[in-house]
Amino acid sequence: MAPSYLGLFAVLAVLMVKFLQEDWHFVPSVLALKETDVILVTLSLLDLTLVLTMVFASYENFVSRIDIGDDHRPSWWAR
Repeated sequence: MAPSYLGLFAVLAVLMVKFLQEDWHFVPSVLALKETDVILVTLSLLDLTLVLTMVFASYENFVSRIDIGDDHRPSWWAR
């Protein structure tokens, strides 16, 4: 799965650029926009943020190593 995440990280870079571009265009014109346009832009920025969160969380779940120490049992497990 690690190679597929490398491709996803490349897409994340593109999404971050798009997020910053949308934010750059949105902030100066916020007073001139209608309420529905503000809601749509806000939802699109939220969607981009959730995609970023999903990719990072799935990377942590499926690719990164878990440091469990020397003992493989939970601390509450009776010995």
